[in-house]
Amino acid sequence: MSLDFLLRTPEFGALSRAVASSERPLLVRGVVEPAKAYLLACLAGTAGRPIVLIRPESAPLAQAERDCRFYLDRLAPHAGLAALPPLADDPYFEVPPALDAVSSRMRLFHRLLNAPPALIVTSLGGLLKPVPAQADMAGLFLSLETGGEADHDALLETLGRYGYAREDLIASPGEFAWRGGIVDVFSPWEANPFRIEFDGSRVASLREFDISNQRSVRRIDRLTVPSLREFPATPEFLDVWKAAARGRGKGARRDLEAKIAAVDRGEFGPSFAALALLAEGRFVPVTDYLREPVFVVEDPEAVDGEWDERLKELHGQFDDLRAGRAFACEPDAVFPPSLLRRVRAEAVRLEGLGAPAREKAFAFGFQPVPRFDNRIPFFLQYLKKLRSESDLCSIYVLNAGTRRRLAALLRESDIPALETDSPFAIAPRGEIALLIGALPGGFSYPREKLHVFS
Repeated sequence: MSLDFLLRTPEFGALSRAVASSERPLLVRGVVEPAKAYLLACLAGTAGRPIVLIRPESAPLAQAERDCRFYLDRLAPHAGLAALPPLADDPYFEVPPALDAVSSRMRLFHRLLNAPPALIVTSLGGLLKPVPAQADMAGLFLSLETGGEADHDALLETLGRYGYAREDLIASPGEFAWRGGIVDVFSPWEANPFRIEFDGSRVASLREFDISNQRSVRRIDRLTVPSLREFPATPEFLDVWKAAARGRGKGARRDLEAKIAAVDRGEFGPSFAALALLAEGRFVPVTDYLREPVFVVEDPEAVDGEWDERLKELHGQFDDLRAGRAFACEPDAVFPPSLLRRVRAEAVRLEGLGAPAREKAFAFGFQPVPRFDNRIPFFLQYLKKLRSESDLCSIYVLNAGTRRRLAALLRESDIPALETDSPFAIAPRGEIALLIGALPGGFSYPREKLHVFS
């Protein structure tokens, strides 16, 4: 079974043409859970426009990202995929955002400045928050080259402005240290920290090192360090922000001036990521970086219901803060409703098997496959049944050793097997294709007499 079989089906062709047109909204049904990532990868590899998958707030993005990456790496390895998680669960709580979320968002922002990915996995909380406009976005990344010109003191100032914590010895991502002409920095993008050695105003060397013994792991030619903040903490930006904030500070003047004094001391609490959005003209919807994005909403009823409930809670929190004369940013400034209206008007709605047929609905024939859970006799009997019906079967296993053992088991049971590394290999009718890979989950497509197992 070739992994790209769906691209040749009439139903996928019809969906592709509709996605390329201005027809909206569209409904897609008949896609079981394990096949959703496969369908999205097929769309991302062929649409020629970025696909933005929007999941419910309660659905984990990391799992969807891994599942989509499995298929996209095989179907369109150069297309690219990124996650855009929410920066924080609550913009009003003084709780630092998870470094993983900061890292993922900054990695996407860096790609947006260069080559946007073909598929973005997000939620409304991640998508709706405005991002820095291009002029400011570029300043959130520091690039260094071995042999290149760089100012030691300016580097230290930039790392502090980016939100890295200064330590005597670094131990965790998000920290930096310096002594003499050596600066150590631990980017959340990297598994190990890097040591930057200066020779006057020149970068003499860039080395990755092991924090447990301080020994070099390897030398590199280039290093990009992302900011940990989604705003430029420059004096110019902060002056713009202060003017905008004071224009909205009626009724909360004392708290606002306390916040401004903290900012002047270089103290940015977690809630400043939301307050920074008051600087007019400095932030834009993330869609400004995407050419004609295609929004795909998974389980639209859950997405809309959870978001409406969250907005209700945020408005309640904001009202409580204002009643206590605290200065805060309105929920509609943190999550502008204009982009939400666009998503709801333009979305391709990805619904389950039980979704009713509607106008402009595209029906697929994905079905679940049984889970065998080490029930070997049942597994072998099921495969023999599929062979007798001339169905095509592929089985993904985790490593070569498991594949060899499975191939031997099948042959002992008179089931021929083809061991292949190509997801596009088509085994002769009656042979079971055995491949290596962490398939997210199995599915079948009875119309094409195809079955995929993990």
